[in-house]
Amino acid sequence: MIPYVRLAYASTATANPVHIRNDLIQIFESARQYNFNHQLTGVLLYGNGYFFQYIEGRKPEVDRLYQHLLKDLRHQGVSLLFYDVAEQLKFEQWGSRYTHFEQPIEHFFQHNQLAGFNPYLLNNQLIHSFLDVLYSRNSSNSATTMQVLRGLEADQNTYVMSLKDMATVGVLILMLLIPLYLIVTLMPSTSGFFLF
Repeated sequence: MIPYVRLAYASTATANPVHIRNDLIQIFESARQYNFNHQLTGVLLYGNGYFFQYIEGRKPEVDRLYQHLLKDLRHQGVSLLFYDVAEQLKFEQWGSRYTHFEQPIEHFFQHNQLAGFNPYLLNNQLIHSFLDVLYSRNSSNSATTMQVLRGLEADQNTYVMSLKDMATVGVLILMLLIPLYLIVTLMPSTSGFFLF
């Protein structure tokens, strides 16, 4: 009898990309102890607004977690990519981890002629190669999940303005420039000086 099952799914994040870090921290904090208690391992990847998650463990535990994940409002469009049995756990040595979209993952998708990271595009031939990339990426990386999430926060600090914020700044700049323009254009030319 084979004691383990494994599955992978793709989904789309419902949070605004600027605020996704909060969801990722909540997901990790709630999953860490649950997965340890139920002997579940795997990896969660976020990038380009998509989630990819691989889960492995005993069948009742994996099935229960997947049913719970289907109801989670932090993502939508959940698509089961594969579900099968396994003789051993691939990610057993380092438990459950989170990673985010990085160069080796981007390279994998480019090498396989896929237009950027989109886990919905992974077929049966590609998915196990992709898991190998994730496994080697996380095996060679000694950073903890929280360090990775802090790194994501640092990455996001370079892009902190939402489109709404940028529009507000644009309106404020126009509100300052329009009166200056009117002053300059309406000022009599005999004043003897120019502002511009």
